[in-house]
Amino acid sequence: MNVLAIDYGLSKIGLALGESSEKIGAIYGIINNKNKNAGIDQIAEICKQENIELIILGYEERWHSTLTPYSKHYQQFIIQLEKSTNLKIVKVDESLTTQMAKRQKIYNLKGEEDATAALIILNTYFESLS
Repeated sequence: MNVLAIDYGLSKIGLALGESSEKIGAIYGIINNKNKNAGIDQIAEICKQENIELIILGYEERWHSTLTPYSKHYQQFIIQLEKSTNLKIVKVDESLTTQMAKRQKIYNLKGEEDATAALIILNTYFESLS
């Protein structure tokens, strides 16, 4: 099954693609999220092009346990993503994934740490399947 992992941020969205039966993944890229609807539209198009069947979305409990401006954006993002893709969305703990990505320095371009964080989220999901 083709899977898309997402590291959601207010300014950038990191993406990674994976194949669940083989439990392999790769960095896909970054979407500028300054125009919220454009980010959703781009993700929906990627899901069609890549035959995505499941979305894995990074989620950090401490950010969402209280209602904040960020948590409102995040919840709205989930609602719009579900409507635009009609795909199942699984939340996976993303605690400190961006910081881990920065330490790994396996990205080349400024901002790619978000896509690396998405890959870490994807691998966390794959590990949970074992």
